[in-house]
Amino acid sequence: MEAIAQHPPLLILEHIIHYLLPEFLNDSYDKEAIYDVSKPLTRVCRSWRQFFLSYAFRYVHVGTQFKPSLKLAYALGTCDLTKEVIVMFKTATIFNGSALIQLRQCTPAETLFPHIEVLSFTFTGKRGKLKQDDKLQPIHIFTDELMHIFPDISSVKVIRDGEASQSWSPYHSHKLLERLLTGRSAIDCTGYVLNAALPFSQSSTPLQSLVTSGSTKTKQVFTFIRRNWQSLQRLDLDLSAPNLVEHIVSDSDGTTVTYPELHKLRLKTCEQDATTASRPSFDGMPFPALKSLVVHGIYPFSDDTLLRGSGDSLEFLDMCMSESDIDMFIEAGILDEGRFKALQCARLGELFEWPSQVYGNRVSRILGAFHRTPVIDLSDGFNFNYSVLQSRVDSFAPTLRVLDIPGVRCTYEQILELIGSLPLIHKLDVTCAKSVDLGDANYDTELMELADKERLVSWDAKSHFGCVYLDMNTRPIAGASGPPLSLTLKEFHLRVDRGAGWLQAVRLAVILALRCPSILSFPKFFANGVTLFRSHLVEMGPFVQLADYLSRDRT
Repeated sequence: MEAIAQHPPLLILEHIIHYLLPEFLNDSYDKEAIYDVSKPLTRVCRSWRQFFLSYAFRYVHVGTQFKPSLKLAYALGTCDLTKEVIVMFKTATIFNGSALIQLRQCTPAETLFPHIEVLSFTFTGKRGKLKQDDKLQPIHIFTDELMHIFPDISSVKVIRDGEASQSWSPYHSHKLLERLLTGRSAIDCTGYVLNAALPFSQSSTPLQSLVTSGSTKTKQVFTFIRRNWQSLQRLDLDLSAPNLVEHIVSDSDGTTVTYPELHKLRLKTCEQDATTASRPSFDGMPFPALKSLVVHGIYPFSDDTLLRGSGDSLEFLDMCMSESDIDMFIEAGILDEGRFKALQCARLGELFEWPSQVYGNRVSRILGAFHRTPVIDLSDGFNFNYSVLQSRVDSFAPTLRVLDIPGVRCTYEQILELIGSLPLIHKLDVTCAKSVDLGDANYDTELMELADKERLVSWDAKSHFGCVYLDMNTRPIAGASGPPLSLTLKEFHLRVDRGAGWLQAVRLAVILALRCPSILSFPKFFANGVTLFRSHLVEMGPFVQLADYLSRDRT
C-alpha cells in the first residue's frame, strides 16, 4: 500500500510550493532558476515530480524579451504538461523577417507541440520604417512557422506595449493580426487590436469566447460579436459608454439578437451620471441561457433585458445597482421571491462615484429575492436595520453559507443571535453597533491600572487582549459563556461603529472565539487590514484561564 505522502491533495502541494518556494509566486520568466530551486521536491517521488514540473511549466516562453523555456521543458520531458505558450518579439523583427530566425532558435528543431492550445502573443517596441508596398512575406512565413510548431492553438491573447501601440502600422498589423486570430475559438485582446484585424477573410471555426472592449470607433467588433450569436459561450466586454450595449443586442435592422449558448457575460461600463446617460430597452430575451452575469459600472439598460429569461439557469450574479435600478427590477418582477431557482451567489454593490445609499423596503425585496441563495454579498451602501434581516433568517437557514452585509448594524447580542440562527454559516460580515457593555474607545481607569499592574504595554495588541482576559475574569459580559453558537463559522469580518474603538473589537473577538470553536480568523481586524487568527488568541495563557473560569461559572 502506497504511503499517503506520495499522493497528497493538490491543495496541500500548492501550500508546500508557496511555503518552501516563494519564487513560484512571482511567475518568474526564468524557468531554469525555478527548476533549480524546486529540484529537491521533484526527487521526493514520481507523483511529486509530476506535480511540481506541471506547476512550474504550466506555461513556457518563446521570444527575445526573456529567457526561453520551451527547450528546457522539452529536455525535461514535461511538454505534455504545458498548457500555454507566451510569445514575445519586437514588432520590427516580425516585419523585417529576423523574428523567424529567433523563433527557430528558441524551439527544438523538427518538433511540434500539438498539446499546447493557448497562445499569448506580445508585440514590443516600434515597428520600424515601413511602407504599404513593403512585402508581407516575412509576416506570412513567421505566422506559418509559429502555427506549424503549435498546430492546435485554439485560444489567442494579443498584447501590445506602449511603444508598439504608438507606432502601429494599420496595413501590416491587419495582415499579422488576421493570421493570428483567424480560426480561433477564443480571442482575448482590446477592441482596437481586434478592430484592426477585422474583417477576417475566412474563418470556419465558431467563436466560443471573446474578451475585448468596445467604443464608437470599433464598430467592426460589434458586428463580429453579432455574427457569432449562435456559438458564443463567454463574452467579456469593456464599454466606453453604457448605451453601446445596444450594438450587441440589436442588429442593423433593429432586430433583437439572441445568444442561445452564451453562459458567461461580463460587462464593464463607465460610471458616468446615469441621469444623463441614454439607456436602451429591448423586447425579447437576448440572453436566455446565462449562468454567470457580471455588470460593473452603470446597468446599461432601462429595463430588465439582461436578466430576462435566465431565472432557471443563472448561478452567479455580480452587479452594481442604484435605487432606480432596483425599482425597475421590482416593477419587472425580477426581484420576486423564487425567481432565481439556481442562483448560488448574489453580489450587489453601489456605484463608487454615487453618494446615494439603498435603504428600507428595497433591501427587504432584495433579501426576499435571494433568500435561498447560499452566498449573499451586499456592499456597505445597503443600509438597513437588524429587524429587516431578522424577518428573513428562518428562510435563509437551510442554505446560507456566506452573508456579507456590512451595511447592517447589530448589537453584539444580535450578532450572537444571528450566528446561532444560521446552522450552516461559514463566513459572516456585519457591523457591531457601539455597546456600553463592550466598552468605549478608551480604557477605563480600572483597566489602565490593571495594565500597569500586569506590566502590559498599553498600546500593544497582545496587551489589549491580555487586559480584556483579566478584566473578563472579574466582570463577565453577557453572552460570553454558554454552549457553542456555531460549529461551522470559520471567518468573521469584525467591524465596529466609528468611535467604538479597540476595546469593543477585542471584547467581541474574545466572545466569538469562546462561543464559536470553529472560527479560524477575523480578516481586516478593526478595519486595519490585519488578519487576526484564532491561534493568536488561544495561545495566550489568560485565554485558557478565562475559558476555564466561564465554564466553571456555567456549571
